[in-house]
Amino acid sequence: MGRKNTRGAIFDAIKRKEVYATTGSRIGLRVYGGWNYKPSDVKRQNCLSNGCALGVPMGASLGPTDSSDTPTLLVDALKDPLGVDLERVQVVKGWVDKEGTPHEKVYDVIVASSETQDGVAERSVLPGEAGDKQDQGAAALSSWWQDPDFNPAWPAFYYVRVLEVPTARWTTPDAARYGVPAPRRCSGICSGSRV
Repeated sequence: MGRKNTRGAIFDAIKRKEVYATTGSRIGLRVYGGWNYKPSDVKRQNCLSNGCALGVPMGASLGPTDSSDTPTLLVDALKDPLGVDLERVQVVKGWVDKEGTPHEKVYDVIVASSETQDGVAERSVLPGEAGDKQDQGAAALSSWWQDPDFNPAWPAFYYVRVLEVPTARWTTPDAARYGVPAPRRCSGICSGSRV
């Protein structure tokens, strides 16, 4: 795994699939997949080197195992120094069943606020609110995760999604400042933030 910031090193990382995408914020993210990780591995001082030694980095393919092991992930997310705190880390799993039907499921791995521990209730900033809910997030989120529904007969892939604390869209505080009606709410994602 190279650490150079050269054109060649970047293309080599892309070929190894060791890349990730972000919309807006520059969240730092490291993910390792393996068969033998334990929850205590997250708190080890050498978590990153241990992640490589016992598994593969994000983007790589996890080789087969001879036992009935279940895939596990080590996830370490760090907020953008100029961005807002992190709300949650999710694993999105996709798989194909024996009939060839594709499926997808989202798992909450770690949630910064107990208000959303159930993974269902989503907070948002309403158009009339100019403030953010910054006190409900965390600067860093790290966790161990094991696939609770793993079936070795079905091909699967995993990717990690990191969500920031919902913030007001840039037009919302402007509308409050100038005393004009706030713009209509978007359905879904607007400018990388839920509104």
